[in-house]
Amino acid sequence: MKKILFTILVCIGLTTAKAQYAFEKTYNFYNNAYGEVLFIQDDGYLLAFAGLKEKYYFSLLKTDFNGDTIWTKNYDIGLVSDYFSYGDMDEYGNMYISCGDGPNNLVKINPQGEILWVKGYHRFKRSIKYYNNALWVATEGAYLYKIDPNNGDSLWCSPRINENQNFQCIPIAMTVMNDGKVLFTVVYSGAFGALSNSTIYSYDDGAESPVKVTLDNNQSAFITDINAVENELWAVGRANYYSTTSGLFFMKFLADGTILSIADSMPSPIRYNRFIINSEGNIVLLGESTLNGDNSIYLHCMTSDYDSIWTRNYNNGSYLSFQVRQTNDNGYIISGSNESISGSINPVLIKTNSEGLIISANSLLYSSNAKVYPNPVSNLLVVESTKSGPGIFSIYNMLGRLVMKTQITGDATTVNVSNLEKGIYLYEIKYNDLLYTGKVIVR
Repeated sequence: MKKILFTILVCIGLTTAKAQYAFEKTYNFYNNAYGEVLFIQDDGYLLAFAGLKEKYYFSLLKTDFNGDTIWTKNYDIGLVSDYFSYGDMDEYGNMYISCGDGPNNLVKINPQGEILWVKGYHRFKRSIKYYNNALWVATEGAYLYKIDPNNGDSLWCSPRINENQNFQCIPIAMTVMNDGKVLFTVVYSGAFGALSNSTIYSYDDGAESPVKVTLDNNQSAFITDINAVENELWAVGRANYYSTTSGLFFMKFLADGTILSIADSMPSPIRYNRFIINSEGNIVLLGESTLNGDNSIYLHCMTSDYDSIWTRNYNNGSYLSFQVRQTNDNGYIISGSNESISGSINPVLIKTNSEGLIISANSLLYSSNAKVYPNPVSNLLVVESTKSGPGIFSIYNMLGRLVMKTQITGDATTVNVSNLEKGIYLYEIKYNDLLYTGKVIVR
């Protein structure tokens, strides 16, 4: 049976809990704006998207680490729709963004949000990657471009990739491996918007054209995201485009199509859109689920062996999710959108702690205000706090089950843990709406 793990911070010696700022905010600056592209900068977060005011703009929204708006910028580059935007960042902090639909739809901006160049290519979706001073873009049609990041000019373009000329060919996901091999997936759009399962292509720089990758046993799936992990390819998706609450999977394979493993019994929201590998080597999947008929943003963390760690749902309403990134405090920042009662679509940012929980900055105890020691402990555990008045000290096992709960009164409270089995536990200290957590080892 797969274990449900409770992830927590490892504490050695004298233990204090690390405060992780978190928030959820909606930005009502536009009539329609999805806020898809998310970047982490040295001084906050940056959203890039096609925003509708009196017309469509290439729009940027800069926030600090609390999610408070610092500035917005709107550039008129001739966009005609809010077709979804995607992007990537280079080692200098410059950003490359596909932004909606129009004659100019590929933009490079510097870290201050100033446009460095604008170019027009066939419209494209998620398939944009910066690697080794080259920008790789797969456009509808489909075509694979190698683009000069310095000026946006095409260095090379593949022959048209379309095995079925009667259907529109749409790139969906892309990654670049350590050896420079480009992998990307496409689907075919037929009558009434029906989409096929994914076809995978690989391209070695300098070759004449991309080649098709056939998975073992002709395994077929609709792949929504793909990432290179050393010499492996990890992908998430569903058995076919029309699967909703069943058929979701995670797959590892090689560039020649050899399948290494498949997890096909994961928790099943509506869909998984993106995933990242966090600093602990775990897989964090972003998607949407349905609760009481409403869409909520869905985040699921599992080990690289597919054991579930935790699952979170955020908000109930008409929510879409677009991107997740791990932050410097080991939490997560999520970009999404929400449709209001009036029908406008607004960008959303959600910042969580390392367990995917949202705790506002006003509800955090700073580490200097509380200590739990000794750690490891055998008998008596001391809980110190500068907070006055009664609080609650709780201990949970690795399955997230409450095993001890006691009242504390500020200053120093001694807790007897000698009846607990040896192992690792999560503790939680709460004063009214103030909360922090940590890990304690009983030996």
